[in-house]
Amino acid sequence: MAEDYYPADYVRRIKGEKSQKATVDMTGKKAPDWTLTDMKGQKVSLSGIKSKVILLQFTGIGCGPCKISIPFLNRLKKEYAVNELEVLAVETWGRSKSSCEAYVKNQGIEYSFLTADKETIAKLINDYQAGSGVPQFYLIGKDRTIIAKFQGYAEKTTDTEIEKKIKANL
Repeated sequence: MAEDYYPADYVRRIKGEKSQKATVDMTGKKAPDWTLTDMKGQKVSLSGIKSKVILLQFTGIGCGPCKISIPFLNRLKKEYAVNELEVLAVETWGRSKSSCEAYVKNQGIEYSFLTADKETIAKLINDYQAGSGVPQFYLIGKDRTIIAKFQGYAEKTTDTEIEKKIKANL
């Protein structure tokens, strides 16, 4: 068959059918390292974070569920010591730094909010096999292995699921 000769990453699209890229389960795999910039202009890298557990959120300014998750993430930042849990959000929609700064200020975000150029963000999304939907949360252990991935956000439900996993891995 002709399909036997397609490259491994080839995506075949048929008119009228919805195409969806298969998602890869990153649970149990080493979290890909990255270096991004915080709102103060400081470089932050995954390998440079010393806390036991990291909650990494892929977010987008203008995403309703992302905005609703802010109080939960602020609470986590306050409740856990820095050496226990680091809470980070990465703007994945390619907004300007000034837009991100205004968003952080207006929403009262108290955890690290990270940005990068479009190429770096595209690589990050690809490395984590994240696709385009936000919010996505990655719980990363001290050994920098991905413990769990949470897709989307539903107040109270997602909060409970994430907190259970955090407590089980501290």
